[in-house]
Amino acid sequence: MQEYEPVERNELNSEMEELSFIDKMVGVITEPKETFRKISFFPPRVTDWLVPLIIALFVVALSTGVRMLNPDVSYKVKEEARKAAYEQLEKSGLSKSEIESRKETINSQIDMMTGTMGVVFSAIGILVFGFVFFLLIAGIMYLVAKFVFKDNGSFSQALVANGLPSYITVIMMLVITVFVMATGNSIQDTSLFSFLNLDASSNKILYLLSFLDPFRLWAAYIVGLGMAQLFNSQNETKYVALSFGLTVAFMAIGVVFQMMK
Repeated sequence: MQEYEPVERNELNSEMEELSFIDKMVGVITEPKETFRKISFFPPRVTDWLVPLIIALFVVALSTGVRMLNPDVSYKVKEEARKAAYEQLEKSGLSKSEIESRKETINSQIDMMTGTMGVVFSAIGILVFGFVFFLLIAGIMYLVAKFVFKDNGSFSQALVANGLPSYITVIMMLVITVFVMATGNSIQDTSLFSFLNLDASSNKILYLLSFLDPFRLWAAYIVGLGMAQLFNSQNETKYVALSFGLTVAFMAIGVVFQMMK
């Protein structure tokens, strides 16, 4: 991993006071560009990306648990899972007795996965997968910045640029939790497709509305600004485009999986 090397503007601003933890947390939401500019004058700190990431992952896990333990939401999730599983059974060509036997097994598995143990395993998966996914995205952006854009920066700075905006994920999960508890509709994101509770089984084109997710697009924009500032780039557009491109690409993978169901 490349060590942090101060750039010229850091030397010219050696007397600048470093932002506090709270200033960074609030600033990345209210004044992201200026906040990252000030952060760039100092060596990257592990706490600048690790703390927001841990908070975000725990909030995601907690929100998922709260929603799954809600009776109304849990019932809808179970019914949707049963419906999908039963439809697959009907297409399997099994005999009627075999189908009924399989249904009992499916019901037991669904009850277990939507119960307390299921919530615990889900939380563990969120924490582990979320951390790995974060490192993957930060790694991709660092490699592009270093070897494609030829800008000066370290992997630690890429981690900060990707990690600090995790507070937006916290806000997003709070919105999702409130919406689910108020309506009883189970949603996984803040896209227009989810909020409108659309059924795309007969019209797959509706899945395109999944790309209209204000919080994920907001976070992608902030990450792009952060990368540009921390890598001393005068062209922030290329980093914003890179961040949007990665976000849309992974959103597209999710949409494809939904369309294949």
